[in-house]
Amino acid sequence: MNPTATTADRVALVSLKLLAVLHVLAFAAFMVGLLVAGGRAHAEVSACGGASAAAMPCQSAPAA
Repeated sequence: MNPTATTADRVALVSLKLLAVLHVLAFAAFMVGLLVAGGRAHAEVSACGGASAAAMPCQSAPAA
């Protein structure tokens, strides 16, 4: 085997290992983001209140 092929094989192996590490880190960051977002998604107080807007007649329309 010539030295060029051996060097190329080493470079390819190292680059594939680095790529695998990057994928694992990206997945870990994604999972942390999901955990943080999941913790913030539980609202204690409802943002809406009162009667349904669909059930109320339109109050801002001018009288005909």
